[in-house]
Amino acid sequence: MKTGTPPLPALKSVKLPAQLRERIRYPHTSLRTEDTYVRRAHAFIHFHGLRHPPTLGGVEVEAFLS
Repeated sequence: MKTGTPPLPALKSVKLPAQLRERIRYPHTSLRTEDTYVRRAHAFIHFHGLRHPPTLGGVEVEAFLS
């Protein structure tokens, strides 16, 4: 008996917004939710001077949300 979730498929896209959309679409999330997530990610990245998200951590998330 297996437990846990299966691994996600490899990303096909190169650009971050397209990769985000791929991951959001995998569990069949609604288009409006997908658009909202991508817009919020865009705002987060711009808030921190176009730094790439993997270079940002909890402190930056808290700054963005407050």
